[in-house]
Amino acid sequence: FSKRDDGTTELLREDGGRFRAVATLPVSTTGDDARASRVTAADLWPDERTLLLRTYGHAWRYDLDESGLSSLLDAERYELTSTYQDQVEAVAWDPSIGGWWQTSEGEGADMVFTACAS
Repeated sequence: FSKRDDGTTELLREDGGRFRAVATLPVSTTGDDARASRVTAADLWPDERTLLLRTYGHAWRYDLDESGLSSLLDAERYELTSTYQDQVEAVAWDPSIGGWWQTSEGEGADMVFTACAS
């Protein structure tokens, strides 16, 4: 995913050692500033049917169909409750305990866990 200032992100795919954009996805909400909508991290649930996408201002869950990321543009998007951290740069689903982790950049950054709603 690209980090853009226009409220969108491009889904990039590696092709022969180069990345190319294959889709553009809106990621902002009304009132977001340019920084809030920059995508900083993403992770797929192990079955590749749920995408976690983190921007500086939001955490989004996308419910994908059986074709995985190919269905992203048609996927339902839900905002997740997230803990504020400056410069969030990594996220990861944790299927063993039903939630996701995030951390910011820099040495000694805290790992923050958020449980998924049942």
